Amino acid sequence: MTQLAHRIKLKPSRIAVRYFCRACGTSRFAYNWALSRWQEKYQSGEKWMSGFSLVKEFNAIKTEKFPWTSEVSKWATQKAIQDLGDAFAKFFQKKSKYPRFKKKGKSRDSFYLGAGAFSIDGKHLWVPKLGQVKMTQRVRFPGILRNVVISREGISNYNIVLFFIVWILFNSLLDI
Repeated sequence: MTQLAHRIKLKPSRIAVRYFCRACGTSRFAYNWALSRWQEKYQSGEKWMSGFSLVKEFNAIKTEKFPWTSEVSKWATQKAIQDLGDAFAKFFQKKSKYPRFKKKGKSRDSFYLGAGAFSIDGKHLWVPKLGQVKMTQRVRFPGILRNVVISREGISNYNIVLFFIVWILFNSLLDI
């Protein structure tokens, strides 16, 4: 079993560009909220938290305090907070520096969609709460789609990175 990634440029409409901006901003907000919450809890004496506990806490309050987060996919907030948990795990293992707050225009704008939250049909990507977005090319190899990361490069250039699981038979590699 091998994991492969495939990067494809998107051709979004104006509505899709607005949705992508909102999703990236929501993802950045959730990450920053979780980082500030982590710091508050740490200063109050709680020494270890997980990303999943912060996701549960965020989900409990988001409908009252942050209703605009429901305009985009739930994955935009959940994965950002889980990524913060992973960043702290790497920090405590001394593999990386202490996580920093993300700033608009300074950090990479991106958001994540998990398995089952999207579909691909030919040159079209279906995104929840948005609909179809055109891609510049078809997917080049078969496999099981695991997840998608949509990121912005430049002013309005959006790319999609598809992550696949591909089963490669050992005998077929020997034949090559």
